[in-house]
Amino acid sequence: METKEFHKRLIAFIIIVAILFSFILARLIQLQIVQGSYYREWSDEKRLRLITVKAPRGKIMDRNGIELANNRPSFSVDIVRTNIDDSKLNRVILDAINILKLNGEEYIDTFPIFLDDANNVYFNFKNFENEGVSEETIRAREKRWKSDHGISIEADAKKAWDFLKKKYGIDDSYTPQEMREIMNIRTIMSEQGYKSYQPVTIARDISEETVAELEEKHINLPGIIVDVEPIRQYPEGTLASQVLGYISRIDPETMKQLDPEKYRPDDLIGTVGIEKAFEEYLKGTDGGEYVEVDALGRKVRSVSNKEPVPGDTVKLTIDEKVQKAAEQSLVETMKNIREGKNGFVKSEYANMGAAVVIDVNTGEVLALASVPGFDPNVFAKGSPSIEEYAALNPQNATERTPKPLWNYATKGAIPPGSTFKMVTGIAGLMEGVVTPDEKILDTGVYPYAHKPACWLWNEYHRTHGLVDITKAIQVSCNVYFFEVSRRLGIDKLAEYARKFGLGEKTGIEIEEQAGIVASPDALKDVAINDLYYIKNVLKMINQEQLDELAKLVEAGEIRDSVILKKLNELGIKDKEARDKILYAIKGAQWNLGMTLNASIGQGQNSFTPLQMANYIATLVNGGTRYRPHLMKEIDSFDGKVVKKSNPEVVDKLNLNEEYIQYIKEGMKAVTEMGGTASGAFVNYPISLGGKTGTAERPPYKPYGWFVGFAPFDKPEIAVAVVIYEGGSGSYSAYVAKSIFDAYFDLNKPEENQTKNNVVQ
Repeated sequence: METKEFHKRLIAFIIIVAILFSFILARLIQLQIVQGSYYREWSDEKRLRLITVKAPRGKIMDRNGIELANNRPSFSVDIVRTNIDDSKLNRVILDAINILKLNGEEYIDTFPIFLDDANNVYFNFKNFENEGVSEETIRAREKRWKSDHGISIEADAKKAWDFLKKKYGIDDSYTPQEMREIMNIRTIMSEQGYKSYQPVTIARDISEETVAELEEKHINLPGIIVDVEPIRQYPEGTLASQVLGYISRIDPETMKQLDPEKYRPDDLIGTVGIEKAFEEYLKGTDGGEYVEVDALGRKVRSVSNKEPVPGDTVKLTIDEKVQKAAEQSLVETMKNIREGKNGFVKSEYANMGAAVVIDVNTGEVLALASVPGFDPNVFAKGSPSIEEYAALNPQNATERTPKPLWNYATKGAIPPGSTFKMVTGIAGLMEGVVTPDEKILDTGVYPYAHKPACWLWNEYHRTHGLVDITKAIQVSCNVYFFEVSRRLGIDKLAEYARKFGLGEKTGIEIEEQAGIVASPDALKDVAINDLYYIKNVLKMINQEQLDELAKLVEAGEIRDSVILKKLNELGIKDKEARDKILYAIKGAQWNLGMTLNASIGQGQNSFTPLQMANYIATLVNGGTRYRPHLMKEIDSFDGKVVKKSNPEVVDKLNLNEEYIQYIKEGMKAVTEMGGTASGAFVNYPISLGGKTGTAERPPYKPYGWFVGFAPFDKPEIAVAVVIYEGGSGSYSAYVAKSIFDAYFDLNKPEENQTKNNVVQ
């Protein structure tokens, strides 16, 4: 009986064991066969790490092969999430940051929550390259950042802080500043998204001493990796900085628009200038190294690797020698003006200027100088230091404050003064309202409109007498051009200005502004902008009222009765609002006095030095307007031509060659004895032409312009120079002289004689 009972229990036990083994076997089949590939991949992902090997950015060279931007090897610090909990990860982050700080290293900080002196938290969504960003853009950035990190849109800085503190498991044992440092790195890591297993760069270009300390303490820093990567370098420092631009770290907003297979969130990308314009060529193809790591994320061995492919080389049209001459001469000339040396009348605000040199037969830009410049090397790690940031973005800046990041050559649209007079002259000749031989009497005070006077009358109470087109340009006689423009009319004058590319973007590869050609339409635009100011800033009217008032502007309505009736219909009762609106609308009415001002480069006219150089190039080459360009050629890292630029004709003006010659003769006389630029060019070894301009822009001191070309008979280059509040265009002529000296090698005595014989 007992034996029978024993057998029953044994059979039951065997059945139970069999069932258990069946479950185990089924599970093993599922794990090893059905889901084997998945778990092998999961295991490899935990055991193997892909360490990205950054590709060097392509070089940027001048037209003669001089390197303006290249790369050098540097050490970076990366962090990767390992099999440790939040508390341990936070401690590792802080320990690594403390090592960096104690060694004077900079680390990446993109966290938009800051602490004041009392450790109160606040948001700041501005960044270094656009301090003047609108409130609307700032709000959009804040909304996107909160959304990306799972924070309520309505949360203020304190609530966002508390949310992230809890999310990342940051306890109260840390100081507020330590908490912020941890949050900064944790948010950077979280921005990797689904690639969270890949390393994230937290510091670039660290010293060998810091590397040694990190390696020495690596046992206590799981997930911290020291890597070697190329870092951007600008060997010439500030030279051509506004052309080259700079690189910066990719923000999350931009990252969403990029190819995730080509870019990582901690990459650097071209932000301004050539670095931005040719990013697709300069950006190389990253390589990678698969390494085996232990449980703490430390490298055990290399498994495989793929070599990175460097970016393409961008060869510019810029001539380093001419560029350097332009920048150095601007700096020296402005210093002399500020100090009242070399016979210059002192102007303490002469500290901003620009110069542009263009090949008149191709549109190639040989020099594009903007002073002051900046050192692009401060952006090589992604962002400047606090001190560098302060220098680049002065507090309480005014229009007189030099702005190193502002390109005065392509974005500084200002009145051209008398350098515009050749437009008025050629327009008058081409339209037949004046002949080359006709002489107009300068009576000192012009008898029409508001009775403007010639500069010679204002300064010396004298007149130029009878002048023709050539003489008028030589002595810069205002009265002559007043009369030509009165006969011509503003519409034709504006038409010719636009033919020369003034008041519109040139199409150059880097950032630029369009400027304005003085005209009735431009005046209406000013009135509309005034109405928007009354609506958006003063909050005196709404959009519907603005739209109705804009119709009066477009119709050219100036009658008080009609305007006031419309104000009543729209329910605008406030006296101050009515006065401002009335003033804005009536100000849109064009008159003869405005035409006279426009004819001598004043009034609404505002153009960039780049536009001015291109206008002179178009004039002296016979009327062919080229698109100015900076890229000459793009080559792959192994020397193959990827892209090559060719001259691009934008327009052909069909100018009368005889008329052009009269204009050029006048410009030649400007540089000779008795001309307004004779101080710089009298007895110059090369025959050339030019024109000075002293642009009035109250309440500022006059801006000094010079435009010119050389050689006279067969022009090769056109030059435009401006010095803000320089006082006189004749001073800017000295900058142009230095440019011509450099271009024609006049600073090399042993070559001068041969060169001069060729160009005379």
